[in-house]
Amino acid sequence: MEQLATLHIDKESHKFSVAHYTIFSATERERLHGHNYSVSAKIVAPMGHNGFAADYNVYKDRIKRLCDEWDEYLLLPEHSPYQTVTRDGDR
Repeated sequence: MEQLATLHIDKESHKFSVAHYTIFSATERERLHGHNYSVSAKIVAPMGHNGFAADYNVYKDRIKRLCDEWDEYLLLPEHSPYQTVTRDGDR
């Protein structure tokens, strides 16, 4: 029977911040504001013949790269019927 191990990854450096606003109607919307997020992971993997389930560094590095990619962005309500969002080259 396969033995499973659970890896818990929760590091202070695994965080990102984003800004957004919500459009409620043609005349009502929130002010631009931001939120801070922390990321943790629980990974269940089969135990290897050497007694290890996985290399923590692979998962920690991937989570860190994702947080760095997502950090300090503005999320726009591009599907709102009250706002039109265009990207460079879309005009």
